[in-house]
Amino acid sequence: MLALAALLRVGAIAVYGDFTQPQLYEYGGIARHVLAGHGYAQVFPILHPDYGIAPRTWDAATPTAFTMPGYPLIMTAVLGILGDNGAAYATLYALNLLVALLSLFELYILTAYLLSKPAARIALVLAAVFPPLVAATATFGGTVWTHLIMLAALLLVTRAASGVRRDERAHGGASRGAFLLAGLVSGLWIVFRGEALGVVLLLALWMWWKQEITLRNVVVYLGAALLVLLPWSLRNSLVFDRVVPLTTNFWLNAWRGNHEGTTGGAFKPEGGSNWLTPAIRAEIERLPHTPDYELRVMDIYRARTMDFLRTQPAAVARLYARKIAMFLSVDWSDRRARHPLLLYPQLLLVLAAAAGGVLLSRRRRFPVPIGLAIAVTGLSVAALHIETRYILMMGILYIVLAAAALEAAWTRLFPRRGASSAE
Repeated sequence: MLALAALLRVGAIAVYGDFTQPQLYEYGGIARHVLAGHGYAQVFPILHPDYGIAPRTWDAATPTAFTMPGYPLIMTAVLGILGDNGAAYATLYALNLLVALLSLFELYILTAYLLSKPAARIALVLAAVFPPLVAATATFGGTVWTHLIMLAALLLVTRAASGVRRDERAHGGASRGAFLLAGLVSGLWIVFRGEALGVVLLLALWMWWKQEITLRNVVVYLGAALLVLLPWSLRNSLVFDRVVPLTTNFWLNAWRGNHEGTTGGAFKPEGGSNWLTPAIRAEIERLPHTPDYELRVMDIYRARTMDFLRTQPAAVARLYARKIAMFLSVDWSDRRARHPLLLYPQLLLVLAAAAGGVLLSRRRRFPVPIGLAIAVTGLSVAALHIETRYILMMGILYIVLAAAALEAAWTRLFPRRGASSAE
């Protein structure tokens, strides 16, 4: 099955990959500035130069914390070693392929641990051929890297939490190393995706309260995760002379999902990126390029967002409900997501995952870490705005829940085969 998964993903890269000048988003923009000796910086908003706010020149770049540093630093390493050329882009695609396959292996292990080996095989088949996951390998949005680290963190947390209670009773703190490793990988997850901090905090609370794990082990887990995040947070505070523990993009993302005329998604109703208005553009153009330029830009978005939240509470509520619905289906503003090859598999997966979640809840086997990851991400992005890649990042977790429903259906239809495969 991994061979089929690899073949499909190589095909996607061959068809959709760009080996001359691919879209590297903010990650590549930051990497290029680092390599040019300008530090962790970018021209804002470099993602959409068609707005013409600032040219792609080095002197227009200012320090940034727009995105967490995990993926930009990977791009920096590849571009730094190979150069900003086709060989580097081919290497990035090859890394995407490798990381995607490793993620499928992790998915199999996690599903087998939480559910059963038959369910794990179903999950592997689903993930191997699921069109949105296949397509993600041919993009540089960081989705496959998030899958790799998120699944590793959830697997390590689950194993530590489920195995420690017996070990603690028998050997005291014998399993502390498991919590240390889980914390370090969870910290790496935060370094790639800032919203993971909320998941990690809730996972720590869940382990202490529900799993009857000693406070010392929970502190080891949480302390290790925050230790990984600490250098980034300190760097931001020194650069901006303000406390910036994660990123600077909060108010931009909040505005994108909370203003008059927004779809709640990544694009405007008439098409085009949902990034600013002429009035906001005029305000941004008046700002000097000081080291705290990015925070000044976000202050503009903060004022606009807060004004909308105060004056349009009914619209905010409607938008929140719409964004929740989009998170559980597709970003309807994104024309790419409405392609039948992506749309219908996504909707079927969500329905199967919902059925699996209900089934596991009735059996009192619902995987809480997976539920927390989905819930925190969904509630967070619904408060801000929805993008296809946010939905896809959770899609690989939906597959675990869907596998439970499909395993139950298989067992009901073919009881003898289901019983023999479970043995």
